[in-house]
Amino acid sequence: MSRPGRGRSGRLTSSRPLWRSAAAVLLWLHRPELSCVLPNAGEVDGRRMEVKLQLCKRMDQAIRARDELSATICLDEALRLWIDLEAATFSPLIDLAAQEGDLQRAEQWFENAQLFSVKLDDVEFNSLVTAAANQGNLSAAEAWYDKAVAAGIQPDAVTLTALMRAAAAVKDRSRAKEWYRAAPSLRVAPNEVMHSCLLHALRENATEVEECFAAGRLQPNAVMYNTIIDAMARAGEMKSAEEYFQRLCGEFRPDAATFGALINGAAEQGDVDGAKEWMKKMENFGIRRNMVSWNALFKAFRHRPGSEAEELFEEMVQQRHAPDAVTLISLIGFLGKPRVRGLCSELKVDYDRIIREPVVNRAVKRADPHFQLSEQYRRMSRFSLRAQRALGATGTDQAETCR
Repeated sequence: MSRPGRGRSGRLTSSRPLWRSAAAVLLWLHRPELSCVLPNAGEVDGRRMEVKLQLCKRMDQAIRARDELSATICLDEALRLWIDLEAATFSPLIDLAAQEGDLQRAEQWFENAQLFSVKLDDVEFNSLVTAAANQGNLSAAEAWYDKAVAAGIQPDAVTLTALMRAAAAVKDRSRAKEWYRAAPSLRVAPNEVMHSCLLHALRENATEVEECFAAGRLQPNAVMYNTIIDAMARAGEMKSAEEYFQRLCGEFRPDAATFGALINGAAEQGDVDGAKEWMKKMENFGIRRNMVSWNALFKAFRHRPGSEAEELFEEMVQQRHAPDAVTLISLIGFLGKPRVRGLCSELKVDYDRIIREPVVNRAVKRADPHFQLSEQYRRMSRFSLRAQRALGATGTDQAETCR
């Protein structure tokens, strides 16, 4: 026997004959959950409301605890009892899956909302675009954008930022610029988050980043400075990177991402002393060394292998910084596997466990000097931009500056 569901029209659909559906309704009214046997209509509504409130309370507790199994059980129970649910029930679940980059799960919760004929708005559609962006799936992000427009949803800065992040993830600079330039025609005012995201998408081309940074009419923030420092360092323009570092220090406090980019830039040039000097400056600013900075520093020793790299590895372990797969792979590149295994044995580091860690693991990704910058954009894109819309902001000519 098929379970009755709700179609898009909101009517109950079932393959059962009408008389059997009527009988099911009568049996349902006798359910112990409702504690009634054909009472008057007002009492039925009151009992059903009580059951609904209890169910929604359990669902809310499950959502707050991020217990999706319990939330799914509550959803099945609501369907079985023919209890209507609102968008507020599904929005946190879609958002939770989106922030974890689980597009399939976000889409499943969206489909569950459709089952209850829930009308979703820009918040839920933006979450789905964000889920695709966090997964690095540009085609899926653009497909959900098309669905949102078809549903009559007005794109906003959150939507465009997510689309630009998805383009940046697949290194499609031209597509990121196209979405940025589309802002005025969509009546969206480009803001600091969007501009920072554009710079991030262009970061592999130092010239484009510098031109867009100079042309922007928005006041640069720390993330914008970090991006252009990273772009200059990657291009080997360490003098320019240091100049932008000095400008950043005049307005903001540098962070681990700032120094991670500078250490990595010096390391890429084989400048071991320069990389160590930036590490020292990082500590002078009261910023503790992290795996990003350690792994960037080890990269420099590809051009100067020797006992100094071994001493640095020993210092890292003594400071209670656990090496990861990226650390060991870097060391193997210039010390060789037997020597690295021996060092791990001497320092009581579990070589076999660490080296077997999958490279796709999120913790290992964080060891990438540039992944830390990507994380800044993820966090920025989660900030609420509703206040800007409440002020009646409309599209400006800001996007024209990066044509």
